[in-house]
Amino acid sequence: MRPPYSYLIIFLLLLSTHITTAQENQVVEYFNTGEKKSVGLKNAAGFPTGEWVYYRKDGTVDTKFTYNGTDKPVGPFEMYYRNGQLQTKGSYASEAFYSMDGPYEDYYSNGQLRSKGVYKENRSVGSWMSYWENGQLESKTTYSNEGVIISNIEYHKNGQLRLDAYYTENGDLTGNFDIYYEDGTLFTSQVFDAQGNKKGVYTSFYKDGSMMQQGEYAGIDYFKKKGTWKSFYKNGTLKRIETYDNEGKLLNFKRYDTNGDLIPEKE
Repeated sequence: MRPPYSYLIIFLLLLSTHITTAQENQVVEYFNTGEKKSVGLKNAAGFPTGEWVYYRKDGTVDTKFTYNGTDKPVGPFEMYYRNGQLQTKGSYASEAFYSMDGPYEDYYSNGQLRSKGVYKENRSVGSWMSYWENGQLESKTTYSNEGVIISNIEYHKNGQLRLDAYYTENGDLTGNFDIYYEDGTLFTSQVFDAQGNKKGVYTSFYKDGSMMQQGEYAGIDYFKKKGTWKSFYKNGTLKRIETYDNEGKLLNFKRYDTNGDLIPEKE
């Protein structure tokens, strides 16, 4: 013979199931052309709750959202390509509409991971990795717990280094900043000070290693130049000369054609 309290437990479970069923009803929504649009539960107030699955008109799954009885998704979500492959998965926070929080992953349509990282209160934190479609590492970016970028290293599809950058506590570039072509040839080289201002000599090169441009930054903000700046054609012929004062004001400039002849300025 069952103890009396066991019947009470069974009764409460049945009552709970009845109440849940009464409060939540499965809803199937359709496009006006008759195809299934979405499936999920709605509470007594008519708001979605739990997991909802949304479809395209061709019947493939488009997205899966989670609701907690409001009209905005909260918690895990997934998005899919038409071929059924997972495209994105993550989690929405409750603080704001579509505010991200927690682990995040993004995929190519072939199933290869595109990027992964963690959101905290809708800000990227920690290490974020991204990949080329062939699986080769594309970049690794590191953020502080406050979402400020700390460092970023990027690679070309062939695995060759593209850039390796560091940032100030305010998220501004600092130190040497070089960018490379796919074959390892230097593309540009410049320096940023502790405040994120461009300073010192800037140089850029064509893929064959010949000079493209050279000049000096004033070090008083991100864009201000000073002194003489020269630009060159691929054949090494002078293309343009610009002269600036120490405050970054353009004083004069001259342009030349590919033969090295001065191009008259229009009056």
